Amino acid sequence: MPGSFVVDEQRIRGPATHAIVIGVGHFPHLPGGGSRIQVAKPEGLEQLTSPPISARAVATWLIERYNNPDRPLASLALLVSERRKQPFSNPRTGVSHAVEAATIDNIEAALTEWRARGEAGNDQRLIFYFCGHGIAKGAAPTLLASDYGEKPNNALDGAFDFQYFRSAMALSTVSEQIYVVDACRVGSASLLGAGPVSGRPIFQGDLLAKPNQNLRAPTFYSTLPGVTAYGRKGKVSFYTEALIHGLNGAGAVNNGRGWRVTSLRLQEALDFYLERLLKGIGRTGTPPTDQQVMIDVSLPTTEPVATALITSDPADAIDHATVTITGRGKTVRESKPKNGEFVLELLPGSYQFQAEFANRRWQADVAEAYIQPVSYSVTLKVTR
Repeated sequence: MPGSFVVDEQRIRGPATHAIVIGVGHFPHLPGGGSRIQVAKPEGLEQLTSPPISARAVATWLIERYNNPDRPLASLALLVSERRKQPFSNPRTGVSHAVEAATIDNIEAALTEWRARGEAGNDQRLIFYFCGHGIAKGAAPTLLASDYGEKPNNALDGAFDFQYFRSAMALSTVSEQIYVVDACRVGSASLLGAGPVSGRPIFQGDLLAKPNQNLRAPTFYSTLPGVTAYGRKGKVSFYTEALIHGLNGAGAVNNGRGWRVTSLRLQEALDFYLERLLKGIGRTGTPPTDQQVMIDVSLPTTEPVATALITSDPADAIDHATVTITGRGKTVRESKPKNGEFVLELLPGSYQFQAEFANRRWQADVAEAYIQPVSYSVTLKVTR
């Protein structure tokens, strides 16, 4: 039924934004999925708990905090596959919506409606978010729907070829498109063995058609080709946590027009915060972006914060320090560094940093810095 995937809709005259959010965590035909029909070669793929939570978090953020006066949010479609189906409560209206499963047929239908909504008006924006399993052939990812493997002799009919889909969307009349893919991009023997088939194309591309010459369509990935993405059991994924942090203002810049999250600064925030989040579990990761161009994504609804990293030279001195931070009319004292640094979330502005030591023979110069997103490193010079 047209519109059955939409969980938030507002009548907007003129340019607007149309978003689709997909989170796939339950796969009946992968190990642990409950179906008697199983994928012949699961290649380590298993059930996931993070994508449904991540998708709901992104959908909630878009409804509550997406703030683009030039293109307000007009519609949001949500598809989620989880072991136990749950409704989605719209934080704006309070209305509870049944959420359709992220099967390949539903994904195709929802994407078709999403594209049509964008092409129905002038100067529209489209936003796409996916979280779930991904496999790859080289750098080209294939994203799995919940019914991946339902057809024993055509498992890939339960997946879609993201690269082909993106290429076809380059022919759309919608000139601003933003894509976010939170999924692994590890090489797959199943894809290699399938020859030219990499899942459903969703849209038929026309090699003779001219692409939209005004297209601005950055694509944000959670990981490099050939690399695993990391979720968390029962929690928002690491990448999506970094994404929301950046969207809330850590990826903002003020160039004289007020604070605004831009695609370029958002990429910096993703790189910085994902690295720190993965460091906590002993992993590393690089979130790349394809077709990066400058777009004003959203205006923060509150003043953005920046991360200040306070260390010392010599490096071990900070472990014995109490640091006083003065700025914006306030003074705070911190005395418990972690892993050789103080990590503070500060509002933009000028600050002074001063360290005191129980061993009074140690002294540190007062450091001054103007703190702004994404992050700023302050090194206190210590003499002993």
